[in-house]
Amino acid sequence: MNKLIILAALLISAQTTLADINSEIVNAATGGQTETLTTLISGSADVQSDARLALISAAFSALERQGEGESYDGQVKAVQILTSTGVDVDEHFDNGMTALMLMAILGQTDPVRGLLDAGADVNAVASADGSTALIFAVYGGSTEIVSTLIEAGADVDMADVGTGNGDGRTALSYAEEKDHAEIIDVLRQAGAK
Repeated sequence: MNKLIILAALLISAQTTLADINSEIVNAATGGQTETLTTLISGSADVQSDARLALISAAFSALERQGEGESYDGQVKAVQILTSTGVDVDEHFDNGMTALMLMAILGQTDPVRGLLDAGADVNAVASADGSTALIFAVYGGSTEIVSTLIEAGADVDMADVGTGNGDGRTALSYAEEKDHAEIIDVLRQAGAK
């Protein structure tokens, strides 16, 4: 199954969730308004209840903006700001997508490292298709992020669910499909089969 089709379905699910949110922190994060976000965090905003949702919302907004050909630097910076607040970095939408997965497919090395340093689950699975951050990093084409995730303990042989008929795909199979020679080498050196 085409990973872009799956990703589009995941994003539609996330958009529905975001439509129901009304929070200053979430709005600032998704809008990439980092100065406002910093002010809210240092002020009276309820960081623990809103910032964890703002984290995944900012990551989703970055991916959405990238898909529309728009700048998403503010959203990436918002992810970094929120990661440093001590919020739950494994917060996810109903579809299981985490900020780590979204930053991985976008090729955002510094936020990926920050999320991992803050304790993000490197092997978390998107419930909609079984993808992991490693699979998304491969699909995004970032050798550096693939290496970073492997160093953090990513399971190189985890497979997504495919069509649900036992035909799930691994990071290596996606790398081979996309002819990412460097990523193939990194995965094989890590023991991928």
